[in-house]
Amino acid sequence: LFLILFFAVVLLVLLHETTKEQREKQEEISRNEAITKVFDTATSFKRLDSVEIITGYGEYYCTINEIFTAQDTAGNSLGYVFIITSHEGYMGDITFSLGIAMDGTTKGIFITSIKETPGMGMLAAEVLQPQFKDKLVEMFSYTKTPAVYDNQIDAISGATTTTNAITNGVNAGLSYF
Repeated sequence: LFLILFFAVVLLVLLHETTKEQREKQEEISRNEAITKVFDTATSFKRLDSVEIITGYGEYYCTINEIFTAQDTAGNSLGYVFIITSHEGYMGDITFSLGIAMDGTTKGIFITSIKETPGMGMLAAEVLQPQFKDKLVEMFSYTKTPAVYDNQIDAISGATTTTNAITNGVNAGLSYF
């Protein structure tokens, strides 16, 4: 039994190591897609290496994982893209990218990882993503009634925890900006 367990562990370690490079490439492709989706006017992105991972930023229970500068063809800064993980989701963490122009306008969000309730919280990409596009506000709040002001986000019916998690993550990015 010990030998079988030993060989199983060795096999798993070897499998993990042989697929590591391919997994890292796939993660980079996914991250690049998320960055491009929220700042489509930029032609290149430069990762800010001097930025530390910020956990629990301000009053928001989230992590700002990475920050990129969005640049035009001449290398001028157009704004920033933040990769944010909100730890307030109903079923776990929600990771998304957030684009912010130099004047503070949100360029949009793109959800890259979410594990919420099917038919409710999983509608976040469809329902919430469009609501954060091209808004110049200091911070967002969600409402269960139809949004009247630019800073209001229509909550997903039955998934206010998911809406709150994403809204707080966007607010953390705006606050850091």
